[in-house]
Amino acid sequence: MFGSVGGEFGVRPDRLTPVYVDMTGVSERPHVTLIEATPRVHVFGGEVQTDVLLCDGAEIGVVYGDQVEHQCYPLGVHGEDLSWDQMVLKVAPVDAETVIVVDGVDLTYGTRFQRGTEHTGWAGTIVFPSE
Repeated sequence: MFGSVGGEFGVRPDRLTPVYVDMTGVSERPHVTLIEATPRVHVFGGEVQTDVLLCDGAEIGVVYGDQVEHQCYPLGVHGEDLSWDQMVLKVAPVDAETVIVVDGVDLTYGTRFQRGTEHTGWAGTIVFPSE
């Protein structure tokens, strides 16, 4: 429904800033209720905070900083979340010298006739610098 795991990415921001990475986009889909989105991440060397956000018109590939927050919202904020066209993983570092390995998102959804979980998104690595 949402596509399988897509391409790969590698990110090395030059400062400790949130990183937003495209996970999947949707151009046309049947009526779907998103229930849960769980990022598949492995963290080495420190801590990070992760959030899966739904965006409308953001056109994100990989973006640093908080410029996209006004176009995105957390899952469940807008009821059935019908107005999004892109799902984005936000990774915010808590500690310097942290490496994050991403393997997409497990997305649980429901339609009128079924409920399921699908693994979708991009795989890659984010390396945060020392302070």
